[in-house]
Amino acid sequence: MEKLNEIRKGDNYKKVIALRVEETTTPKQEKNGTLKFHDPETANDYLVYASGYARRGRFFKGTDGVIDYGVYQLNGIKVIGSKSERVLHTGDYDTLLEIIAKSITNYRKNKS
Repeated sequence: MEKLNEIRKGDNYKKVIALRVEETTTPKQEKNGTLKFHDPETANDYLVYASGYARRGRFFKGTDGVIDYGVYQLNGIKVIGSKSERVLHTGDYDTLLEIIAKSITNYRKNKS
């Protein structure tokens, strides 16, 4: 996708890659406007979607022994009155990549 090739030239994309993660975007994800990164240090995947979501995913073994894939939303939540709303940065890949870079750094720092 032409737009993703432009995104790959940006500073926040380079910041994510500088954290020693691998881009593992499949052709289908690329066609859909999704970028996927794998962090070999923590075994986490990080995904940026054209719809404006940033997520972290990880395989884990459940209490029943079944291997599953859990996904965690990285976009913040804004509380308005009694309602919580997702703060989306729709179509803003640069901001989403900045969120991913911060998440990678924080996860590595806080893992034990």
